[in-house]
Amino acid sequence: MDITEELGQKVIQEVTKYTDVDINIMNLEGIIVSSTDKNRINTTHLGAIQVIETGMDVTLDDYNIDDYPGTKKGVNLPIMHQNTIKGVVGVSGRPKEVTKVSGLIRASVEIVLEQIYLQRQARFHERQWNSWLQKLLHPQGFQKEELEKEAVYTLNVHPGKYWRVLVLIGTHVQKEIETIRQELKKQSINSLFVLPFLTEEVIIAIPSSFKRIEFLVKYLKRRLFHELKIGVGDLEYGVSGIRLSYFQAKQALTFAENSETIAFSERWELKRLLVSIAAEEYTSICTKYEKRLSTLGEEYLTTLDVYFNNSFSIKETASILHIHRNTLFYRLEQIKRKTKLDPRQFEDAMLLKIIRERQG
Repeated sequence: MDITEELGQKVIQEVTKYTDVDINIMNLEGIIVSSTDKNRINTTHLGAIQVIETGMDVTLDDYNIDDYPGTKKGVNLPIMHQNTIKGVVGVSGRPKEVTKVSGLIRASVEIVLEQIYLQRQARFHERQWNSWLQKLLHPQGFQKEELEKEAVYTLNVHPGKYWRVLVLIGTHVQKEIETIRQELKKQSINSLFVLPFLTEEVIIAIPSSFKRIEFLVKYLKRRLFHELKIGVGDLEYGVSGIRLSYFQAKQALTFAENSETIAFSERWELKRLLVSIAAEEYTSICTKYEKRLSTLGEEYLTTLDVYFNNSFSIKETASILHIHRNTLFYRLEQIKRKTKLDPRQFEDAMLLKIIRERQG
């Protein structure tokens, strides 16, 4: 990582928080790229050139200052990063007075360099992940083998396991991504990734070894904010499974609509099966029954839904609807008479259930 004007300025800004001495940052050509003295920026520092050529510290004092025109008394030290000289830091002043502080400043500069380097590496790595995820979840499909190789050789991960995808949706959720990562770390969850997606999503791939999914999503919901919605996909295998689990999680949220803020795909299996029925097949079988159902009032449709949701229990259905058992029997009989489907018979009930699910 070369010392540039931008980088030098970042270093100066950080270091001058802790000291008020005059500091110069020079690049590998000996040019002052950043300084507490703005007038010295873009000038050549001959002492820095000496440091770069020899790799040794250069102290400028009364005895040698004339050998380095345009310089000031002080100490100039090589800036090292990953065992390579990246530039020079110079501290102006009487050498005896600034020798100790110059060493501390160099250490500070090298620490700042390392921090900036790590931040850049992290951003670059996240961009690689984001690119990979965009290709994986592209609506028109994906290249399985290509993404598997990219995961192994570029991202240095092995996705050949079972994963469950969580989709967190909310206006501010992407601002909370570091908080989410820290919370997963606290729970000792070795997620494959925690990444932003689209404009209001954060996607998490959780390994099958973690079993407390319901606890986790409820915890995240409480920890973040009440507007958050979380979709939970099924456990699926490998790269293809991550894609499948993601769309399952999104589908679960669609099914839940406003009724739930946490939606598990596995709890919507019947609905998932129903929406997979070919439209022409559904139309050819169910259209006539849909028309008959439409002649029933809302009271009868509600009765039918409550009856199915309570596993055909006469007692529970009558109790929830606050009606007498005989009234319930009458309504079920009217449904049979008007639709030609008896909700008390298994096959007829399945058809009615399918229609009500598709309608609702």
